[in-house]
Amino acid sequence: MNVISTLRMKLFLTLLLGLLVFGQASARCGDPGLSVFPKNGVIKPNSWILISSGGSGRDVVNSLNQDFPVYLLQGNGDTLALKVIQIETGQHDSPIQAMLKPVENLIVGQSYSLQIDGLDKYQEKILFKSYTSIDKAAKISWTVRGEPDSLKPLSLAEPTFIDKSAFYWSCGSSAWANFKISAQDQSSLLVETELLEVATGKSHTFHLGLGADGIVGVGHSMCGGVFDFTVTGLYKVRFRLMDICGNKNASWSGWTEFKSPFEEVGERPH
Repeated sequence: MNVISTLRMKLFLTLLLGLLVFGQASARCGDPGLSVFPKNGVIKPNSWILISSGGSGRDVVNSLNQDFPVYLLQGNGDTLALKVIQIETGQHDSPIQAMLKPVENLIVGQSYSLQIDGLDKYQEKILFKSYTSIDKAAKISWTVRGEPDSLKPLSLAEPTFIDKSAFYWSCGSSAWANFKISAQDQSSLLVETELLEVATGKSHTFHLGLGADGIVGVGHSMCGGVFDFTVTGLYKVRFRLMDICGNKNASWSGWTEFKSPFEEVGERPH
């Protein structure tokens, strides 16, 4: 094989590797559809519902009960309207979330499924692919158990900073600051999170789910997320607990100050 042929082969292999990496990254970063909280399972009679999206579902979430009627469906065909209480928009890739409240308490022992009208077949498939193999909104369902929850979440300690990280990838970046929140409640917990950029005074607020480990990640991944950071800069964050039944603490936590996760890695290499 002569020198020209060798160079052509190397170029071909380089391009092929690039296409494979891009394809894998694209597959990992497919349309996230909708995220519904709480997940399928058991809920209280006065539970609310949180619907979020950072992909093609943004327009749907922003137009619930306008272009896209949203309600709960019982097995006997009865419906229960959902009222849009609040809509919030994040920074990174402009994610959006809508807080929904049933117009009346749910019936103990009954099962309810989520229904969104006005979606075309493509939207049905993309938006709900993570919940069911047949891609139907109505397969997101809950069974009602227990008494209504009217107690506010109990904070067991002030939030503490755990660590932070930042990485650059071929098709994006990720940056996180992680915090430990100790709390307890009868229902699934949300954390109202406000991130403030000290230099500009600009702040953004979004509700994040609190997992069993009590860790809240403030930032974004390669494929999406809520909060952005500049390469350098000082930030402050504070939290307020809320459960999925709408019980919210009146007071916020104290502010926790930290430097941008990107400071340690610098600007993206060229």
